[in-house]
Amino acid sequence: MRPLVHLVAGLLLVLLAGCGNRPGPDTGPQVFVGEIAGSDALIALVVEQGRFLAYSCGGPDSWQQLTGWFEGELQGGSLPVTTGSYGLVLKASPSGTGWSGSLEAEGQTRSFSLAPAKPDSPAGLYILDNEAREAGLIIANNLKTAGVYYGKQSGVTATVQVKDDLAKIATRPTQLTVTSPAYGGSEFTLSSTTKVQAAPVEPRLPIPVNLHRIAAQMLEETRGSEMAPDWSSTARLAGTVRPFYRPDITAPAYFELPVLPQGFILVSNGEHDYPITHWSDTFTLSKSLEASAKDKGQTSARYYKLDTLFYVAEDSQGNRIASYGSEIAQIVGVSFNQTERMLVATATPQTPQPEDTDPTNSRFVIRQDPPPNIVFRPWGSWREQKSGFASAYAPWLRLLAERARSDWEVEKAIQRNGEALVAGNKYEVATLYPGVKFRTDRDVSAHIALELKKSSDARVPDTLVITVRASAPENTAFGLELSYRNGVTEMLRYTVVRPPATPSGVRAQSDDWSRWTYHSAGGNSDQRTYWQETHPTKGCPTGCGPVAWAMLFGWADFKAAQDHPRWKNRRGIYRENGGRTGGAVAPKVMDQGIRNVILELNQAMNTDCFMGGGLTEPWDMIGASSYLEGRTAASLRTEYSGLLIPSDSLRTRAQDSIRRHDTPAVIGIGLAPAHYPLAYKYRYRTRLMVGIGPVGITEYQYQFKVNQGFGRISPTSNEPITEWVPADTWFVGEILP
Repeated sequence: MRPLVHLVAGLLLVLLAGCGNRPGPDTGPQVFVGEIAGSDALIALVVEQGRFLAYSCGGPDSWQQLTGWFEGELQGGSLPVTTGSYGLVLKASPSGTGWSGSLEAEGQTRSFSLAPAKPDSPAGLYILDNEAREAGLIIANNLKTAGVYYGKQSGVTATVQVKDDLAKIATRPTQLTVTSPAYGGSEFTLSSTTKVQAAPVEPRLPIPVNLHRIAAQMLEETRGSEMAPDWSSTARLAGTVRPFYRPDITAPAYFELPVLPQGFILVSNGEHDYPITHWSDTFTLSKSLEASAKDKGQTSARYYKLDTLFYVAEDSQGNRIASYGSEIAQIVGVSFNQTERMLVATATPQTPQPEDTDPTNSRFVIRQDPPPNIVFRPWGSWREQKSGFASAYAPWLRLLAERARSDWEVEKAIQRNGEALVAGNKYEVATLYPGVKFRTDRDVSAHIALELKKSSDARVPDTLVITVRASAPENTAFGLELSYRNGVTEMLRYTVVRPPATPSGVRAQSDDWSRWTYHSAGGNSDQRTYWQETHPTKGCPTGCGPVAWAMLFGWADFKAAQDHPRWKNRRGIYRENGGRTGGAVAPKVMDQGIRNVILELNQAMNTDCFMGGGLTEPWDMIGASSYLEGRTAASLRTEYSGLLIPSDSLRTRAQDSIRRHDTPAVIGIGLAPAHYPLAYKYRYRTRLMVGIGPVGITEYQYQFKVNQGFGRISPTSNEPITEWVPADTWFVGEILP
């Protein structure tokens, strides 16, 4: 977590060391230190002439959640309820010779007690802020320490450790040396002073303002909607940024912006990927990686995104210690000089049957295009994978950038020429920080009305509402300046248009995005919560392919039991205990019967151990039909790209399964054969780009909501955790009644 402060100008470090709670007026700072209950975090408070500065800093288990700065003026001798950096909330009041209070972080409140920092020890608060780096360090009276470092150029945040033996320091030091393991043990010498110069500001996010705006606007558009039910009106960006890297890019390739109380938005730091590449309203990606590392007794130092849904955490020595998603392999035998072909396989009963019986005497005929001559090879090590990433995946990485180009062209057109406002419409613009001020660069009040819609929660930035009067003349142009207390300013430009007419003198402008249009094959509550387990004889996970088919089969069987018009005659897809006889309904949550189903599918599709996971090649996915034989007369169909690249026709096929047939579809995402999730919702929206061509062009954005088959349950809804991803797929698998 970034310890951003702008408190001491021109100093290498500020050491604020305590001299007790003095009874009379005193111009010197009073410093208090203590521990936060139920955590490994420390907290320090500095009081001077009616003002205060506080810093909470987590230890190894909590530094990314409980680190934040607070400052302001005392009220009646106490700290008012104060929202600090990263959305943390602090309150405290005097207690005896010290203070007591509470810290609220991510919906949980923890208490603390503070005592005066001992003057004959190094106890106190240390702050570093220069052009290259920032840091905060607390030393408690019992010599416990907690410190966090942020590199302004690298974007890396990590804990720091005191190099000196604190037990041997009997007087307050003028210098203190700390090290950061995440920076290869780099040392930093900290100097001391006894003066606090502070101004209450909201910390700036250490990312380009345009990326901050993309994430903030996305949150504003989705909160409280069908696609983000866990983001209420009080959901907000947490104020932290976690850089994610890609092996072929030196600088951070992505930034994760956590959302409170839960969720995240992952934005791309460049045109190598879509502006928003991954998001969820139910969990935080970096926290999942941290938890996996912690289970192994490890600490994450850097995160990588290698594919659509494949992430890696490594320690300070560059060792891989945790991962999220399905492994990616080396793909050998693909020639991008050949014409792309869609390869189809079908499995249909020899004798059609109007409805399933017990037992069902179904035998299947499989028709399949010859598979391509492609081989998947494992990587020998994490270091080999990082060093070989750029060359091994160059064609797919170029294709990804090409598919993302149109989205970036839209964003650049907006920055360059402004956003088009349609006369008679109303628009809501997200602001980046609380306490925004706004003004236009010319008087447009006769045509444009601006109103600040106040948030019900002071921690949530307000929303600016732009109303364009129906009488507003075409080509009315203006700039809207937004300024914030922390020095961040934005200039947003707009022009009134009447599409599809082209505004004279305007090269390229963008109309506002339309509302999202949704199509869904059932809701979250209809999804089956199944997951991979270790195969009892193979010793590796059972594979995402078998799990995806099992979730789809379970969904169809559940819908048959509900008399779904399309599926009511196919009640035999799941049988008692996963067997071939007996009536039963596929369970919502994994049980022994579903384990039996997944193991049978694993064998039927030749799923084998590969790079620590279970690999199912796309041409073998049709093998799932052998599970259906003798149970149901439903059919299967698969289709995939012979070049294993995303295809608009495959996206449309999956969309049609959801929209036209009210049935989810198995899709393939990422670098084949990385992962097979189950897509059960999709959404799209459009935006008219005027001034391009004689009548303009329409841009589209598509996304799928997928059940990953990871078996995670949302703590708020008690439903499976699902995620929205770009609708790029190279494989589609369907079940047909």
